[in-house]
Amino acid sequence: FIEYGLGEELLAIQQAEEGQKKGQPADRDELIKARVKAGEEWVRARKAEEFTDVPLGGTWAKKNIRQRAIEVDEEELYQYCYQTWSKGTHNSWMHQVRVDTEPCRSPLHLPHARGRIPMLWDAWNPDFMFRACKYQEMVLALFVDEFGGGVEKLRVRRKFYDLVQVHWPEWGGWLLDSEVDGI
Repeated sequence: FIEYGLGEELLAIQQAEEGQKKGQPADRDELIKARVKAGEEWVRARKAEEFTDVPLGGTWAKKNIRQRAIEVDEEELYQYCYQTWSKGTHNSWMHQVRVDTEPCRSPLHLPHARGRIPMLWDAWNPDFMFRACKYQEMVLALFVDEFGGGVEKLRVRRKFYDLVQVHWPEWGGWLLDSEVDGI
């Protein structure tokens, strides 16, 4: 369980680096570098990276979800949306250790973690909900493309962004300029 979670994190780091090389907007470079560094430190704190296997095996469907996403030209949907939400939905170890635990403060117990129940106001960040809105837009757009419907372009992210600007002005500037322009 833990080994698989560490391997999944290394795979996510690699995919973030690949996305950066593919020409993401320039203002995402620092964000991706910070994400990669945090992920590497997180894995290293638990196990030496060179001794961690990255899960690349197949599935009952002969292709894993990533391969199927690439096949239908939806790799971005997989990398930035599916992986994030799948970990929480399936109660993966990576999600549990990041969200449902905190480091024990006793110097005699380091580096172990203890369970906690996070409250919404502990670490609310609009970015998590913004990414959920992006995921919803992408999935619904695929559905409308495939089955038709009267919806031209869903603007869930724009509505959420506007709500944050009005009701939580202290979060101003939380979104990259290239992302604001794209919503």
